Amino acid sequence: MAAVFDVHCILAGNVLTHGTEAQHQRWLRPVAEGTIVGAFATTEPAASPDLSPQAVQAVAVRHGDTWVLNGRKRWISNSPVAGFIVDTGLPGVRVGEPDQKMGNRGQLTADVWFEDVELMDDALPGGEPEQPR
Repeated sequence: MAAVFDVHCILAGNVLTHGTEAQHQRWLRPVAEGTIVGAFATTEPAASPDLSPQAVQAVAVRHGDTWVLNGRKRWISNSPVAGFIVDTGLPGVRVGEPDQKMGNRGQLTADVWFEDVELMDDALPGGEPEQPR
């Protein structure tokens, strides 16, 4: 039970720390009320836990007024049932079948693929990043 709740709370903590006021309003209340389940996607097929830049494969690139996200995330806790800042109903987002695990069956994990997913600035934690000077 703790593992299920842990991922849910880590998402809320990250939105609190890095999110905009609009993201706080959009995501924190539903997470706190339990109307959505939280998840965050950090692990990638070739990435080590330190997520060195050479290993990161999922990348969002600015394209005009939008961001285009491509890549894959691996073993994402709660992904088969979760709400993300990147809406899983968007074209190009696919959540895989839940992994078959020997234990911890309360916390579903699956891969998530992003193929040319168009995102607005409000899908980025904290909004649009500052441009380098």
